[in-house]
Amino acid sequence: MDYVSSNFFGMRSSEEWAEDQLVKNLRAMIMMMYPNGDAPLTAIKSVSEVVPTPTPEYSWLTQRLAGHGGTFTELYTDVALSSAYTSGGSENDILYCKMGATVTEGSADIYEFLEGQIVTFRYYNAAGGDSRADTVAEVVDDPVANGASSYIKVKLLEDDRGENDANCSFDLSDCNEVWVTGTASGEGSDPIEATNRIPTKIFNYTQIFQNTLELTGTALATKIETGDPLNQEEREKLLDHGMDIEWAGLYGIRKTMTDSKTNKEKRLTGGFDWMLRNYASSNRFLLHRDSSYSSQAWLNYGDDALLDAMESLYRWNKGTDYFVLLGSGAQKGLTQLARANRISNDFEGQTIDYGFQLNRWVNDFGTCYTHISPLMSRHASLRNTMLFLKPEDIHFRPLVGNGENRDTKLKDVTTTGKDGVKEQYITEGGWEFHNIERMGWIEGVGLANVV
Repeated sequence: MDYVSSNFFGMRSSEEWAEDQLVKNLRAMIMMMYPNGDAPLTAIKSVSEVVPTPTPEYSWLTQRLAGHGGTFTELYTDVALSSAYTSGGSENDILYCKMGATVTEGSADIYEFLEGQIVTFRYYNAAGGDSRADTVAEVVDDPVANGASSYIKVKLLEDDRGENDANCSFDLSDCNEVWVTGTASGEGSDPIEATNRIPTKIFNYTQIFQNTLELTGTALATKIETGDPLNQEEREKLLDHGMDIEWAGLYGIRKTMTDSKTNKEKRLTGGFDWMLRNYASSNRFLLHRDSSYSSQAWLNYGDDALLDAMESLYRWNKGTDYFVLLGSGAQKGLTQLARANRISNDFEGQTIDYGFQLNRWVNDFGTCYTHISPLMSRHASLRNTMLFLKPEDIHFRPLVGNGENRDTKLKDVTTTGKDGVKEQYITEGGWEFHNIERMGWIEGVGLANVV
């Protein structure tokens, strides 16, 4: 039974192309000829909607889902933020809640708040919270932005709840989180102000990819078992070209430099690893180096470690499905846990458009469509890694403008009089990752803990 279609990956099915349109798209030929080859992400995006860029540098905006609050710095009784609240809070008292003005995961920032909101102060630590200390207040003025000393002015709508509960060990002075719990307007009120969340601007560069093939006249005339020697070489170099684009999309860094030969600018496109490290570093998990599971064998800790990592990823995943590229070692680790009944054993193979093969894995948080990457499997450092991707948020952007299309081309670069042929695959384009905070990297799957 088919559970996922090519639309999940943003792919156009083979029936959606006009006659001859596919075979004229050289990048799409990677999917046509090697649907389960060494460049699965490149193959998927080669048959997706093309989103070109008119310039070598391009940008996009991304924004995490609103947290509606989080941790704050301190509560004060004065606007100068010099006298910390200690006790005795009563209904209608005015307090000042200090927080930052930078959007940080888990922390409150003033851009989440506005006059007229109802907020709840809560106490929480690693051992858990105590809802008996919850105290409700109202924001009674516009938030004040002042860097790390930004604040909101609140009026208590009840007495310090924890202080007045004999069974509670905490009170308002212990509270360290503030959450928006709604707005409350009086009859006939004017519209309230709008909150202004500031999105993150991310940019990237196009990169020029080149792969050259060359055959002598003798090689062209030599009969080989695999068919026409030029066609065979073109197929092999196209796969090499796709692998180069794939590596850049997964592990490339964003950088510009001066080419030592041409003395002109050379650009590198930032890939998935680079984007995660710079914009969503908390979404990288090294299970085998997590001290929480020190020195444990994989079967003794793998299910708990994987559960912790995936729970963190799914907090920000608006959907339920992931496309997971993984190495063979990671797949072995999952299989070992499944055989030991430590994780869901609901794995089922599926083949979608173009012959692309997947494993459907239903787990505690949703569904993952896994695909073993030959490139990752061949490299020991990546063999036990899982990349959690949202294909609809990933684009390869070829440079197109002024009548020039820099998407994948095969050019004849044979010099006059040469005894043979020389051709070159060339692509100029870059990778784009929207909502990078919804994706993740889990390393050490299947390995014993080494710390």
